[in-house]
Amino acid sequence: MTPASCQAVSTSPWTNAAVIATMLGSLVFVAAYSWRTRGAWRDSAVGQNVMTFMASVLVVSSLAVASIIWGTDWPHRNLIRTLAWGLIAACIWWRVVILFRIQHRDG
Repeated sequence: MTPASCQAVSTSPWTNAAVIATMLGSLVFVAAYSWRTRGAWRDSAVGQNVMTFMASVLVVSSLAVASIIWGTDWPHRNLIRTLAWGLIAACIWWRVVILFRIQHRDG
């Protein structure tokens, strides 16, 4: 492993099971939230943020599952990981802005 490479993928079956469970749970949530709300999640900033955050978790956990299956040496992996984690960071900061707006409005 070179200094610029990523940490090796876990060989623990429990860790792998947790990663796969995370990916499957986020997939079910995104599909169910979209279907059960009939798209009404788009009507509020909080609903949009919840959907975007869970879709981001789905992307990152899918990358982890891909690494479990195919290893860590595949084309554009570092770029995809950077974009996926950047999306999560953007969602978290978006949530912070929502929080301050709601507190300012109510306070």
